[in-house]
Amino acid sequence: MLIRPGDIVMPVCHEGMNRSQTLFVVLECIARLLAEAYPGHAPVRVLPPHGAETGCDPHSAYQGLTEENYFEYLYSPIRGSDAPGEWQHQCHLRVFRKEKAERIGYRELVMSGRDRTINPTYDGSVTLHQVEMTRQEQRALMNRTWYNPEWIRGNAMQQN
Repeated sequence: MLIRPGDIVMPVCHEGMNRSQTLFVVLECIARLLAEAYPGHAPVRVLPPHGAETGCDPHSAYQGLTEENYFEYLYSPIRGSDAPGEWQHQCHLRVFRKEKAERIGYRELVMSGRDRTINPTYDGSVTLHQVEMTRQEQRALMNRTWYNPEWIRGNAMQQN
């Protein structure tokens, strides 16, 4: 992998919880080393980890939802005793001496309140129609922000 000053890199794995978290730490170190080695050059900018399949961006199953085609998105927090893969988080913390990073789109999902309606509930308090609307809103937001190169250049690094 060739990384040059001025590059913008995004670590990706299927859920943004483990492999991309490790790559995020490595890329941050590379960015720091490049900044020291090439002062005066544009910095390497490392975006937060991303979950390509079950991250915070509804890439599929966001319209025409039925009981047959819907699936749950893993949007859960990374920290806390009830977080998925808590033992993996503890291992990450021990090895790298830092918390895992928020995944791309998580902050926007939670701040908007959409995290409460991105998946249906067993008791029916969140319907498939509500889920569909939430996923469409989150998808539109991701397209305007994290998947928009101009937005990334101007804003993404300020959010981390």
